[in-house]
Amino acid sequence: MKKNHRHIIQTVFFLISIGLLIYIALGKNYDVVHEFCPFSKVCFGLRDLFTNPFFMLFFVKIVGILILISAFFFGRWFCSHVCYLGSLQEFIYAKTPFKKYRRIKIPYKLHSVLKHLKYVVLLCVAAMTMMGMRQFVDFCPQYIIVSIAVISRVFIIYLGFIIISSFFVERIWCRYLCPFGALQAISIKIGAFLRIKRHLLRRDKTLCNFCGRCNIICPMQNNILKDEFITSPECIGCNKCVYVCKEKKALKNVWK
Repeated sequence: MKKNHRHIIQTVFFLISIGLLIYIALGKNYDVVHEFCPFSKVCFGLRDLFTNPFFMLFFVKIVGILILISAFFFGRWFCSHVCYLGSLQEFIYAKTPFKKYRRIKIPYKLHSVLKHLKYVVLLCVAAMTMMGMRQFVDFCPQYIIVSIAVISRVFIIYLGFIIISSFFVERIWCRYLCPFGALQAISIKIGAFLRIKRHLLRRDKTLCNFCGRCNIICPMQNNILKDEFITSPECIGCNKCVYVCKEKKALKNVWK
């Protein structure tokens, strides 16, 4: 998919999402925001999947499941094309006025540890849901956005941290904190275990000149130069590395 096509898709879904958030905020029915999130099936459990009388909410939960299934074949495409929070982080990082400090390079060893933090978040959310606890809901960025007029300072500071850090570290929420990203990554690993063919990025070692431009531009800090096929569940399929590569066809998407 061409770069401009992805940006068009991002923009469309971003505007739809923001419009929906504004509508919910004006209605002051803040809890409804979670029902329009594909991750809500984890937050609120599967028990109400077929009992909710609102067709739209039922539909969104089904869509959430389909997104996880699609991860078998296309990886975390949702993160780079649809998720408004991912798009917001990408926009903030691209337009940051702090050009001199534009990219903070997280040491790779530290990054390798921190990227597992989102699995801990996912586990905590799932465990608290099973125990009937809902305190974690207050830490959901989209819930904070729609209820910012009434929510406590602690959660506003939490949202502020995500936004401000996005000026310096691209997609920090996607990398280290997003439980839905973790859930998609698990789907990818299941698909790999089942040997389901997936749309992967392939680096032709005979054409690659090892300039490292792909590693520098990668928003998820993947080591693209490490292997021939980029199988990491951290890859969000943004293809930024493909566009920045100076060697024609050194990087391309294939089915494997």
